[in-house]
Amino acid sequence: MASILAHDREMASVGITTVFDAIRVGSIQSSMNKRLHKKYARDVANEIAELRTQGVLKIRHHIHLRAETCSETLMEELDEFGVQDRVGIVSLMDHTPGQRQFADEAKFETYVRGKYNPPESDFVGYVDFLKNLRARLGERHENAVVAAAARFGAVLASHDDTTFKQVEQSGRHGVRLAEFPTTVEAARACHTMGIVNILGGPNLVRGGCIQAMSRRSIWPISTFWTSSHQIMCPHLCYSARCSWGSIGGIWRGDWQPSPQPPRKW
Repeated sequence: MASILAHDREMASVGITTVFDAIRVGSIQSSMNKRLHKKYARDVANEIAELRTQGVLKIRHHIHLRAETCSETLMEELDEFGVQDRVGIVSLMDHTPGQRQFADEAKFETYVRGKYNPPESDFVGYVDFLKNLRARLGERHENAVVAAAARFGAVLASHDDTTFKQVEQSGRHGVRLAEFPTTVEAARACHTMGIVNILGGPNLVRGGCIQAMSRRSIWPISTFWTSSHQIMCPHLCYSARCSWGSIGGIWRGDWQPSPQPPRKW
């Protein structure tokens, strides 16, 4: 709970009054890989709810479920949540090697080796495991996420859109928010289809994401820019500043898009 309270105070200290705390659902329980993807979402949501009940939180906290379709436990973890949990956003994520952010598998290898430094044999086996997992459960999980967002009354977001085809699929699912498109093609397609693009400040502060576009290239087609005070990633939570409201009813109103791109740091 200490990290949640620290996060709450940090947001309050810079004038942010409503946040959507992002927690991943979709874990891997098989013995070889479970240490990389432990289940934690329900426990964290319970702690947030307990702190809210105690009246110790300074700002309004809602839940943003980041649903990893390349996982083993996604459906059962989604079933642990209901309308009482104040889930406002559900993101459809797919971090399979060869997909979206990791379309270039060399970038996936750089990421995993930099974070976990696995032996070569373990890494090769891990990649094969994830690809097989997606082939077996990916479509079923994707449909489950769409259904869960509707059940919660939450806004459905895509994640790391890369191609026009992926954006078309987002449109069919009813996606209204594009969380960090990774190519100009995808950002343009989202803009054309009325899906709001979000680009996050923390990636810029930390030196860029794994696959990133320049601000100059994306600004003309981006609908919603976020700067460091609007999306922040302290501790384990991802928080979005919003006014009373957000896209299609995250909180009874509308997002307040930034009129200008973020200031230079």
